Amino acid sequence: METSIDSQTQQMRSSEGGRARELRAKLVAAEKEEIHGLQTIDAREHTGSARLSDTLVRMGKTLGMLRNSSELLTSGADAEAARLAEEVRRL
Repeated sequence: METSIDSQTQQMRSSEGGRARELRAKLVAAEKEEIHGLQTIDAREHTGSARLSDTLVRMGKTLGMLRNSSELLTSGADAEAARLAEEVRRL
């Protein structure tokens, strides 16, 4: 009788151990999947940030060129106005 109980106890422990291993394996797989998902999200955010940074740098350069062009046009207009004023004085 004790042998039968011992045998049943051993089978239950073995079964529980197998179930525990199975659950641990599922947990590890779920954790790996979650980590992969987080890494993917992080990579996308990094890529998006890099693109935004590049866009902002290009916009800054464009604004600088526009500012320089505006200054050249303004200074050119001032020079032209001064030249015309000088011509009018000579007349």
